[in-house]
Amino acid sequence: MNRCWFVPFLIWLLLAPSGWYLWATPLPESLENQLKKGISLRNTDTDSAIQILIACNKAARKQKQWLILAKTYKELGIVYAESGLFKEAAGYADSAAGILQNLKEPELLASVQNLQGNVLMRTGDSKAALRKYLECMANAELVDKKSLLLMVHSNISMLYTSLFQYEKALEYGRKQYALAVSMENKDEIGYACAPIIDVFSQLHMPDSMEKYVRIMEKAIKGTSDNNLPLMLANETGSMYNAKKQYIKAIPHFQKAVKLNEILLDEPALYQSYLNLGMAYQYAGQIPMAIKNVLLTFNWARKQNDKMLERESCKVLANAYASVRDFKKAYEYQADYQALSDQALNQQNQEAIQKLEARFQNEKTRDALRLLHKDNTLKATLAKRRKDERNLAVVAGLALIGFGLFFGNRYVIKRKIASERALLEERLRISHDLHDEVGSSLSSLQIFGKVAENLLSRDPEKAREILQQINLNSQTTINNLSDIVWAMKENPHQYSIEARIQNYAAELLEAKEIKVDFQFQVPLKDIFNSIDNRKNALLFLKEAIHNAAKYSEAQLVEIFMNDEKTTWVLGVKDNGRGFAPDQISSGNGMVTMRKRCSELGGKFEMRTAPGMGCEASCVISKNSKVAT
Repeated sequence: MNRCWFVPFLIWLLLAPSGWYLWATPLPESLENQLKKGISLRNTDTDSAIQILIACNKAARKQKQWLILAKTYKELGIVYAESGLFKEAAGYADSAAGILQNLKEPELLASVQNLQGNVLMRTGDSKAALRKYLECMANAELVDKKSLLLMVHSNISMLYTSLFQYEKALEYGRKQYALAVSMENKDEIGYACAPIIDVFSQLHMPDSMEKYVRIMEKAIKGTSDNNLPLMLANETGSMYNAKKQYIKAIPHFQKAVKLNEILLDEPALYQSYLNLGMAYQYAGQIPMAIKNVLLTFNWARKQNDKMLERESCKVLANAYASVRDFKKAYEYQADYQALSDQALNQQNQEAIQKLEARFQNEKTRDALRLLHKDNTLKATLAKRRKDERNLAVVAGLALIGFGLFFGNRYVIKRKIASERALLEERLRISHDLHDEVGSSLSSLQIFGKVAENLLSRDPEKAREILQQINLNSQTTINNLSDIVWAMKENPHQYSIEARIQNYAAELLEAKEIKVDFQFQVPLKDIFNSIDNRKNALLFLKEAIHNAAKYSEAQLVEIFMNDEKTTWVLGVKDNGRGFAPDQISSGNGMVTMRKRCSELGGKFEMRTAPGMGCEASCVISKNSKVAT
């Protein structure tokens, strides 16, 4: 018998256990595949997606695969952001950005910065959000990633719309649209129409809205992207709202709600509930409006989504006022005003404007530096090929180039400084108007609605509210008058002394209180800028108002003392006074302290029972007022 088969059989027998083990045990799945699997489950099975991504994250950290680690952090951030858990999303996005700072992955870093901007915008930090969007835009331009540029332009447009800066919002919306058209990508054209429609909606321009709705409608016909029909439904509903065809708007917003429920995008879903509630309100179906908007309000407050919370408060205030539930109307109006003031405070607005201006300047400087490096390289290559004479010529041309460069840079910096000063002046005026007049007008609107509803049921109460409206109107007129006066190029035609004398005479003489003016130095010589004139005027007016209202005095002295190292601006009366421990934040104390602080001074209050009262602002002669 032939035994040749015995040796191979013996070898197989010895190796069979290990061979069987290798065949029976599956190879470990690669981290890349785990990551892809987690991403694929993101929109269908969120819990499973999170489990897979966290397991992939731990393995990547253990194996020190930093790029995979950063990608898992980013995807976890996206999952939590889409679920409305912005705090968790921010933590994961920040972790991804921290790792990518040390890796040369500008495209991935840009997408993470866009995610960070989205989370910051939803939680109300507009300044930080814009910074992240601008960083994203710089990195996207560096790698020429047009899809990222489209997204970040859209997000910046949305940010400026939320801040009521519609000109800037339209600028970035049109940048997105122009880029999409240049790419000849119909889906991206559809996406680009949305922010432009949103801006025209805020500007109450229904014809312009309809133009871009029709463009979007045509562009996305037959699309496979499920988000675009949802977006079209929302924008079409907004268009019909703008046209005051509210019944037509409702089905479109209902469609948007259903599509969002399918896509499991919570922030977008509750935005659709808000839109639907607004349509019901305009159509007069108030219970349905309140039902839908309360869903959005409760979710937004729980998730700390300041944008949706603010818009929900606005709709709820008007809805409750229309059904005469004035207590709730007041509560939601107050919340809306507080959230609007937070978004529109002067410091935040100026910081946002300066941030973008600085970014644009840095982009210009970076481009000039790159150009300079390129020229230097060319000059180096030329030196190897040319003789001494040509080298001298190149050196001479380089000197001329540097001279032109620095000369032009100086001119540009002067121009930018001038434009920035003009922009800051405009912003300051707009915020003065908002701070001094905006809240009063909002109160007048609410008081007017209350009075209108009470006229037939309680005329006496309605008359009291109308008297309050009259008082608020007069206050608003006075505040506006003070702002306009402070802005005049040549206020000396009607000086601060004359304005204070007229105000004091009108207010004090009506109460038979004598007034004495003691100005050791002309006020116009000290308070010679717009801000200082305004703050000095408002400080004195508040002090005079308090004296007229509370002092029961026979004499009030308004003075400006010129002392050795200080100026002392103040109002003194010989009235009843009060105990120092009774000084509170009321009676205009907060306002006077604020005005005095903005003058660079120290606020002082001297009083005692039966000894009168003196409110003064002590300003050092070395302060900014003096300079």
